[in-house]
Amino acid sequence: MNSSDIKLKLFLIKVVDWFFVLVVLGIGLPAMFYSEHRPIYAVGVILGLALINRIGTWSLNRIAQLQYSLDRMQKNKVLHGR
Repeated sequence: MNSSDIKLKLFLIKVVDWFFVLVVLGIGLPAMFYSEHRPIYAVGVILGLALINRIGTWSLNRIAQLQYSLDRMQKNKVLHGR
C-alpha cells in the first residue's frame, strides 16, 4: 500500500464519519422539533448519536493506525532517499 492509498482511506473514513453525523442531525433534529411525537424522535436521535460514537471510536483507532503507517512510510523514504 502506498502513501496515496493511505491518504485516500483516511479521507474516506473522515467523510463517512461526517456523513453519519449530518444524517442523524439533519433528519433527527427537524423531526424532533416539528413532530407530534417528539419523545420517539428524541430517543432515535440519542440512539443515532450513540451509534455514531461507536463508529467514531472505531474510525479514530483506524485513522491512528493509518496515520502511523503513513508517517513510518514517509520516514523510511527520507532515510533511504527514495
